[in-house]
Amino acid sequence: MKFTEKSAGSQAVILANDHYVAVPYDCSNITANADGVIPAGTIIPANDATAKGVLLHDVIKADNPNGTIVIHGFIEKTRLPAAPESGAYSALKGITFVNNGMVTNEPTYIYTAVPYVFGAVASPTGNPKTSGYYEKSGEDYVASNDTSVDSGKTYYTITSPTGNPKTLGYYEESGGVYSATNDTSVDASKTYYTRTTT
Repeated sequence: MKFTEKSAGSQAVILANDHYVAVPYDCSNITANADGVIPAGTIIPANDATAKGVLLHDVIKADNPNGTIVIHGFIEKTRLPAAPESGAYSALKGITFVNNGMVTNEPTYIYTAVPYVFGAVASPTGNPKTSGYYEKSGEDYVASNDTSVDSGKTYYTITSPTGNPKTLGYYEESGGVYSATNDTSVDASKTYYTRTTT
């Protein structure tokens, strides 16, 4: 008879007490860690407004993708692999998160606008409008509508922020609601925000 030995690791005890309700959940579509394990405490299916529950025990996907999620009860937040996001707090109405036995409220987030930094173009060429050049108007910078370089003007480009707003974790605001941006390049017509937790 052939035996295979596997180390299951330590099971995190996420429950704050024995009062809970849990249901089966197929974790086939959940991304596991590099070791193939979806750790206990993972918010399922995602740590956002789609959350349905919190994984009760580790799931080793290659062995068996079936898990159990807690949908009602008291969960020790300090034992989770990632703190619940605002959307997850709202979605998991039957779960109360506690810190060392003390009930915690949804975190307060502070959103701070990402400042734009403009730098003068040393030797502008081509079409300023299609080159993404800006002109200064009072204290503001506005996109240039010039289709050829006006030697009497100073043109500017955005030097910051740069990169991919989505992977940088930037947010956008609409009607007082902040949501993660899906932009993959900077849109200078928008204001981006960073988020910190108090």
